[in-house]
Amino acid sequence: MVAVGDFCGEESIRRAWDEFCDFLRKTRARLTQSRRIIFCRAMARPDHFRADDLANELAFGQDRVSRATVYHTLALMVKAGFIHTLRDQNKHVHYERAYGQTRHEHMICDQCGRFIEFDMPEASRLITERCEELGFQKRTYRLAVFGVCRQCAK
Repeated sequence: MVAVGDFCGEESIRRAWDEFCDFLRKTRARLTQSRRIIFCRAMARPDHFRADDLANELAFGQDRVSRATVYHTLALMVKAGFIHTLRDQNKHVHYERAYGQTRHEHMICDQCGRFIEFDMPEASRLITERCEELGFQKRTYRLAVFGVCRQCAK
């Protein structure tokens, strides 16, 4: 097993790593130092990031990992439910931490690309009700509103 050590500073990230290790074992995926580095870095990010952003951060230095390993590990993290994917107006995939986070929706600015998070529990309730009415077994959903943010509108 690959130890987390002090690299994943936040206790919740250490717990998440243990759960991710269980997921990797169940899916017969390898536990590697590179995956640990990627996992901890992705989970520590407070923003909506692209795989290339993370790959560029990890392209040099002692924590160097390959771009392919970044993409593959992020895909495993999505499958395991630790991060979510979002698409911007240009169809670029962005990632955000899902583990330990409350449900929220997004507004995405067409001009600057900024992601604005907001809560809308009534939307979740309406979607759940409609799924029940139509006999649809919901797995998940994403709500994104595209437009122009306050700063760009000035």
